[in-house]
Amino acid sequence: MLDLDKVVETINMYMRYGDYIENGRVVDEEVAKSTPCKCYKTKKGTLLCWSPGVIGTLNKRQIEIYCKEGKSIKEAPEALEQRLEIMAKASKKCAIGNVVEIEGKKMEIKNIADRLECLKYFIEKEKEKQE
Repeated sequence: MLDLDKVVETINMYMRYGDYIENGRVVDEEVAKSTPCKCYKTKKGTLLCWSPGVIGTLNKRQIEIYCKEGKSIKEAPEALEQRLEIMAKASKKCAIGNVVEIEGKKMEIKNIADRLECLKYFIEKEKEKQE
């Protein structure tokens, strides 16, 4: 079964694999500045960093600001790489303006609500293929 919390987390961090939307939302600047960052390097060479006090991945400027206490960098685990690939496929299909077929019905992606419904559907389908 698809973990919808992971889907929402992934949607907030990535729109297309290899073209990340990096712009974390700072929720606690003091914590963000006083704690080290955790980073993963993907197979494509992209560095994804998080900091406590920030929701989502950090952009380059945010890394300079919020990772002054250091950062640990690890290779992205295979599970993360797989989630990124699944998200990439679904995100490409579910771009606003696209028309997709969901359970035999055509659906135009007009807004973020349509996009989220589409993403959920195609992510679930990709997960089923892996099982």
